Amino acid sequence: MPGSRCRADPRFGADLIIALVRQYPHQITLVPVGPLTNIALAVSQDPGIVPLVREVVLMGGSISGGNVNAASEFNIHADPEAADIVFNAGWPLTMVGLDVTERTLFTETDVRRLEQRPGPVTRFAAAVLRFQIGTYQGTGFAGGAIHDALAVGAVIKPALLETQPMRVDVETGGKFTRGATVANRSNAVDRVVWTGHWYETVGVDKVQPNVKVAVGVQAQSFIQMFIDRITGR
Repeated sequence: MPGSRCRADPRFGADLIIALVRQYPHQITLVPVGPLTNIALAVSQDPGIVPLVREVVLMGGSISGGNVNAASEFNIHADPEAADIVFNAGWPLTMVGLDVTERTLFTETDVRRLEQRPGPVTRFAAAVLRFQIGTYQGTGFAGGAIHDALAVGAVIKPALLETQPMRVDVETGGKFTRGATVANRSNAVDRVVWTGHWYETVGVDKVQPNVKVAVGVQAQSFIQMFIDRITGR
C-alpha cells in the first residue's frame, strides 16, 4: 500500500478552522469527534464564521445518561464551557450522541466480514474493532461502539439517523452533572406562579430548538456502509 501524501498543517487548530471556513464559505461541514475546544476558540475569535459554516455534526453528548459518569458523555465533559459556546453559536448543529452510538455495535461476526478482504487497511481496522469490542466486555453491550465513525457516516448519509429538534443546554456547573447535555424534548417550559398557598402552572412557554438530536439510527445500514468503505467495495 503506498504511503500517504498527507501532511499535518502546522497552523493552530482554531486558526486553521477560521481560515478554511473563510476560504470556502458555505461549503465546509465541521465534524468534531472530540472535545469542542478548538471549535469554540474559533467562534470566540471570529464569530463571523458561524453563518459561513454549512453545518456542524458532532459526536458527543447524550440525553439518556453518560459514560464518564451518570450524566455526562466524555467529549462534552472534557470541556463543557467550549460545548456551551458551540451549542449556542447559532449554526445548524446535529448531535450524534451515546443515544445512537451505543446502539450501533460491531460484533466479532462483523469483524470477520471485514477480514474477507485481506490487506493492511482491513487488518488495521479489524485490530481496532476487536480492541473496541474488548473494552465493552462485561458492560452489558453486545458488541463495541465506534462512536466517531457514526458521526462521519451521518455526514455522508444523513438518512442513517432519525433526528429531533430540541433545546439543548450544557451544564457547566453541577456537583453531579457537569458536562451533561440537558435536552428539552418538548421545547416548552411550564410557567409556574406562587399563589400564596402553592405553585400553579398558568401556561406554557415555547423555547427555540438549537440542536438536531439523533434519537434513532439505522445501525445495520451504517455497519454495512463502514465495511464497504473500508474494503473498497
